[in-house]
Amino acid sequence: MLAGTKPVDDDQNFGLTAAFYEGARNEIIARIGLRDQALSLYLTAASLIASLVASVYAFGKADTASSTSALMSVTSYLLLIVPLLSYAVALVVSQHNTLIGATEAYLATEFEPAVQALGVRIPQWDTSSTMVETKLYSIRARTRSHRVVITLPALLFILVFGLLQMLADPSLLLKATIDIAHAVAGAFMSLLSGHWISSSSATVGIFDQKHVSAWLAIFCALGALWFFARARQAISSSDRIRRRYAEQLVERSLHIAPAHSVDTTEPTRNTA
Repeated sequence: MLAGTKPVDDDQNFGLTAAFYEGARNEIIARIGLRDQALSLYLTAASLIASLVASVYAFGKADTASSTSALMSVTSYLLLIVPLLSYAVALVVSQHNTLIGATEAYLATEFEPAVQALGVRIPQWDTSSTMVETKLYSIRARTRSHRVVITLPALLFILVFGLLQMLADPSLLLKATIDIAHAVAGAFMSLLSGHWISSSSATVGIFDQKHVSAWLAIFCALGALWFFARARQAISSSDRIRRRYAEQLVERSLHIAPAHSVDTTEPTRNTA
């Protein structure tokens, strides 16, 4: 013991223990609230974008002016904001999920042994058999629900965007295919001739003014698909980390109560 310090009595030990535990549990509760709030904001934003695009297209059916058609075309690109938002929300949700799991693992594997060394024997929720038996199943269910709630709207918005672009210009994919074929043919002929063949019948400019809209739509859709894939990857990464933390809780629970059999399998679904 350091000189000049006083020993901590049992009441102070219990007070410090309760304060640390309460602080950790409060952080978990706060992060759960922030995670759910991010999901709510994302779904609200997606709903507003869908409503705006639907309203513009409903107005466009009644007004056949060229300016209205241009407005409809530009408005459809708003749909691709949702995949970007899905990636951002997936990162936020994954961060909260990871830190929630880390805090639970801390309470079970670091905090509880230190508390027990002080002589405090209080059953903890994180390592109780009741919690551990459903832990892995709850992680699976949460991961699946996040994939549906976060990534499914993003994919649907990408598909709707593609459908609207095809309805506006049925030859969109045909134009892109012809441009690619002409570019490949021009490059091949240039290699054979030993010099670059510029504008000719074999090379129609990919950035021809008539085809710019088609390529813009394709590039934007590909970018949206990239954000969609990254969102799924973020959710999957968080799932793997939470599973590792859950395995630590299972090991701790078995170490505390080896006489109790802890079932960590997914509950059987009633198919009747």
